[in-house]
Amino acid sequence: MFVQVGYDALDTGDNGISGEPNPARHREVAKRLAPAFSNKNLMAKEITILRQMNQFIEKMEHLQGKDIGLRQWSDWLALDLSAEMTYGQDWGQVRNSK
Repeated sequence: MFVQVGYDALDTGDNGISGEPNPARHREVAKRLAPAFSNKNLMAKEITILRQMNQFIEKMEHLQGKDIGLRQWSDWLALDLSAEMTYGQDWGQVRNSK
């Protein structure tokens, strides 16, 4: 059984893969998105992920013993990772601490 999305679904006309209530449309979209989540695609991004994570770890080691806002740092890391993996742009938020 394919359950329709709940009260929090946005009425934009494009429900996205997680909120698509039509099983046939959901399968169609999932099939087109599958290559983006393949092992081959993840392995291609491994260098980017490792570089960003190593940079984050180095910053944390440098700041060891100091009070830091871990949420802010993890937000910077997430944005740097997503920007580079999605758009190929290095925003440098972790590197520049801003």
